[in-house]
Formats: sequence, C-alpha cells, structure tokens
Amino acid sequence: MDSIGIFGPKTCGKTNLAKYFSRQFWRWHERATLVLDPHRESWGPQALVTVDGEKFTEWIWNSRNYLVIMEEAAETIARDRDKTTLFTRLNHQGHKLIIIGHDGTDLLPVQRRQFDQLALFVQPKKATEIWLEDQPQIRGLEEAPNLKQYEFLWGQHWQTAQKRILPLSEVRARG
Repeated sequence: MDSIGIFGPKTCGKTNLAKYFSRQFWRWHERATLVLDPHRESWGPQALVTVDGEKFTEWIWNSRNYLVIMEEAAETIARDRDKTTLFTRLNHQGHKLIIIGHDGTDLLPVQRRQFDQLALFVQPKKATEIWLEDQPQIRGLEEAPNLKQYEFLWGQHWQTAQKRILPLSEVRARG
C-alpha cells in the first residue's frame, strides 16, 4: 500500500477509519503519522498534527517513512494541480499516503487515479460513477449507493471490493 483514499459523507466514519489505520500503522511498523487536519482533532500519541499547510509540506518533503494523512481534501487539496506530486512522488520518500474527503470531485482525475486502495463509504450514484471511471481496476464499487452508516467498500487494484463495517470500537470512540 502506497496510497489510500477514504471518501464519504459527514458522520459516516471516514476520520475514525483513518485514525484506526494510523494506530495500526504504529503498532505494525513503529512508524509515526503526519497529519494535516483543519479540525485540529487529536490523532493520538503516534501522530504529529498541524493545520498549517506550509509546515506540513515542509515536514513531508524533509522526512522519510511516515504515514501521511490529509483530512478534508476539499480544503487541503482542493483540486490543486501543484499537489499532484503528493500522489505521484510521496512514495519515493518512503511515505504512505491517506487522503480523506467527502467526494471524489475534491481531487483532480490524475489524483484520484493514484490510489492503490479505496475505502468508499455511501456515495450518490453520480459520485460513484466518478470512482467507477477513475478506478476501473477495482471491481464492485457500483454498490456504494446502497451502503449504510459505517459501512464501506474496501477495494484494491485487480480485486473486487468487499463490504466492511467500521470496527465497533472505532464507532464508540467517535462519542
């Protein structure tokens, strides 16, 4: 895994899933997380969090081997072509990337196409069509409009997406 996209509407569990990945990444690899989060949420002791985009950019290009998470893609990426290098070159720094957003249209097509894995929570039909077009190597994404709260499709290249449910402990952690 070099990059994961996590997309869905508010209160579906996106951020909780990303926090779960951050904690697991620390447990499995003893590698910390760098987070750009406009909400200023706590991500746990394994994570360095900032709201400062310039500081975040400096962190990621001057470091190696972190899990890099960008929350609220509509704000932090906002279809900015200059941020495409995050999707295409971050792995050369040894980083792993997670992007969290509400809708695939928060990203440019070239950015959407770089995800190796996708966690797709409930999506309207039109939003699902974007993912079907830009991630044709993940089968089964057309089921996204039928998902319930905390359910998501977990897909990776050349496989059929599987329906999963956010772990109950993560739902409870949401408060």
